[in-house]
Order: sequence, then C-alpha cells, then structure tokens
Amino acid sequence: MEEGRQLITQAFRQARNSGKPDWYRMTTAVLKNRLLDLTDRKFTEASYEASSLADFVSRFSHILNVDRDQLPMTVELKEEERARLGSDVVSGASRNIRIKGELWRAIFDRSSGNTYYWLADLGVVGTSPADGNCPILPTIDVDTDRQWRQSFVASLSFIPDEAAEWAKSLLPLSRLPQDLRYQ
Repeated sequence: MEEGRQLITQAFRQARNSGKPDWYRMTTAVLKNRLLDLTDRKFTEASYEASSLADFVSRFSHILNVDRDQLPMTVELKEEERARLGSDVVSGASRNIRIKGELWRAIFDRSSGNTYYWLADLGVVGTSPADGNCPILPTIDVDTDRQWRQSFVASLSFIPDEAAEWAKSLLPLSRLPQDLRYQ
C-alpha cells in the first residue's frame, strides 16, 4: 500500500508543480492519467487488489477525501498531506517553482546557435534585443549538459542502466527512470 500512497502523492506533486492553484483537487480521470504517466502506462488498479479506480482511491482515505456526489468523481488531498507536500524542499528552493517553457528552451538550445535575450518589459524571450540593453540569457553547451547529467547520475546510490544511458546519450527526461525525475 505504501507504493500506492507514493504514486498518489507524486501525482499531486505533479499537479502542484504545474502551477495549478487548486492542485490538491482533481477528478479521478485526471488522477488515473497522472498515475499512468508516472508508471510508464503500467498502472492498473488490480495491482493493488482493487476492482476499480473508485475502489483504489477508497483504500487511501487516510490521505484522500473522495467526493462521489460530484460527476466526474473527484479526490482531494487531505490537509495534512497538502502541508507535507507544501514543505517539500530541494536545495533550499521550493519545488513548486516553474520555469517558463520559452526560457527553458532558450537555455537548453544546444544546436541553433541563436543568442537569446530576456525582454523584461514584455516578459518574454527574444532573439534580438528590443532596446539594446536586454540581458543575454546563458545557453548551455553539450559538454556542460553532459557534465551535469553525469554528476547527477554519479550522486545516486544505485545507478540503473537507463540513467547511465540518459546521461551519456543526452536523452530526454522521459527516458530517465520515473523515480529519479524529481530528485
């Protein structure tokens, strides 16, 4: 049952990290999609001796409130669990910080050769400075990316083959084993 609890907690952590204001509440359909994503589409209720998703979530009443009156059925993370997830900390920074996609892409663009600027007045990334006074965004190179990945993998107590290949071949995050993606 602890594995199921951890999966549910990870699903709500994903919702929180997505920036949703009501991240602690979702329909069971959304929860199931998140559970499938977290398990590389292998999640089944039967693995937890449950006959349905409703049966599965009811087994976690210690962390979930289940609203069967609303259609579709919804689940809400209980206050104690919310507080616990809200206190997750990574290197002194809250995990619920999100980086704009365009900013992330500019920093990790290893192939275009573009120089990216932060256009603060517009709150966007651009490839030419609007007023000649915009800060240039750092863009990492392939060697730096590989070095960061290898450092991460070396810090693990157990190194799965998939993690070593992810670092060596600069594979996308989706190729890193699920349990390592949020460390």
